[in-house]
Amino acid sequence: MPRWIRGLHAGDETAWHTLHRAQQAAFETVLAPVWSVVQDLHREEFTRYALTVAEHGVAATLTGLAPGSRLHEGVWEWPGAAPDRDVCLNGRGLVLLPTFHHPAGPLLQDTPSHPAVLTYPAGPGLPPTAGAPSSPPRPWPRSWAAPGWTPCAS
Repeated sequence: MPRWIRGLHAGDETAWHTLHRAQQAAFETVLAPVWSVVQDLHREEFTRYALTVAEHGVAATLTGLAPGSRLHEGVWEWPGAAPDRDVCLNGRGLVLLPTFHHPAGPLLQDTPSHPAVLTYPAGPGLPPTAGAPSSPPRPWPRSWAAPGWTPCAS
């Protein structure tokens, strides 16, 4: 393990300062030139999500974000996931995290007593280019059934 990582673990201020400088340099080099494009893509994605929830409901929207999943009696079922998983939020909340650099299917982090986090592919992909027009939002299929969203049994 590199010395600076051991330093981070030990709480060494110099190691943390080095990490901060590296993060700042990475941002300035990779993201700063396209940051306004990334912000626009996120705004478009959240607007699309909000409109879809308003038109089709939460259940249809969530199953659209995770193809193959379904809501059944308040449980978000993910058949075919490795391993098959059922998500019962029980009021914990759900954080939607669109990503423009992970083209594969959705990733779910479901840690007990924390909000679940769904990272899903969105937008036109990478690399965004400065000044590039953003792509139009993808339409949601109108054929989704929107089962009722009910709380899970505890």
